Amino acid sequence: MAVKIKQIICNDIFIASILLTIAVLSWSLNTVLAKGMINEIKPMSLSFFRWFTALCFILPVGLKRVIQQKEVVKQNWIKIIVLSVFSISLYNSLIYYSAQFTTATNMSFVIAATPATTFILSWLFLRQKESCFKIAGMVISLIGMMMIVFKGSLNNFLSLVVNIGDLLTFAAVVSWSIYSVLLKRIRLNIDRIAFLTIIITIGLLFIFPFYIWELCEYGPFEINIKNLSIILFLGIFPSIISYLCWNEGVKRAGPNMASMFSYLIPVFASFIAFIFLGERIQLYHILGGTVIAAGLMLYFKRR
Repeated sequence: MAVKIKQIICNDIFIASILLTIAVLSWSLNTVLAKGMINEIKPMSLSFFRWFTALCFILPVGLKRVIQQKEVVKQNWIKIIVLSVFSISLYNSLIYYSAQFTTATNMSFVIAATPATTFILSWLFLRQKESCFKIAGMVISLIGMMMIVFKGSLNNFLSLVVNIGDLLTFAAVVSWSIYSVLLKRIRLNIDRIAFLTIIITIGLLFIFPFYIWELCEYGPFEINIKNLSIILFLGIFPSIISYLCWNEGVKRAGPNMASMFSYLIPVFASFIAFIFLGERIQLYHILGGTVIAAGLMLYFKRR
């Protein structure tokens, strides 16, 4: 029994599941906090200072490792720039910007396309195919996701209106899917901390011009304890910890399995909102979460 438990714990899929769960939990916290901050801090400001804070924390450790692996960075600098743009620069900035034009319900529905988008891109670039059971698991989880997003109401689904915010969110989904697929295909032989340090640095360079434009257009945000605390949190957990967990999870399990964990974001977000914001957990949260779990179990059972 002890040997079997040890085998399970050391299994790549088990480790990847833990890492990916930590990542999506951090991003769920990011969703709850960032959505409420968008009226106080403009999108590019929030994106820039989130990653600037992350860089300040990781640089003391990461700089030395980047220098030690400078030859690897030089040999793969184009690939690293591409990965940085799709993950650090585009994905988060588009998510924050789209929040100004669309509702959280619409955003969640569009984000639900992440596994399907990743699957399509994996097939195009990696020629990675999935079994009927995995596809069925993906569809079942999508149904559970939609139950939560549309509060179990068909009318909510039928009344969905696509706007520029939805299109921006979908662009963010495509950006993240490309990043996940490329991360699996490229397989850089570089230290995780060094990799995160360099992509954050490069990502900030691409975000900076847009932040300056936004600053000139709208002015700076108010500096207070609340705003600084939120930025500090976003700079540590959804930025550093979640990315390290996600990158390792993708390497161990592949982009398709990793993308399935995005279905857990609304589940986690509902409970987090209940605890910290006093929002009630409805029946559709429980039912949708159960369906999502069933889809994930079917997906993993037939690996």
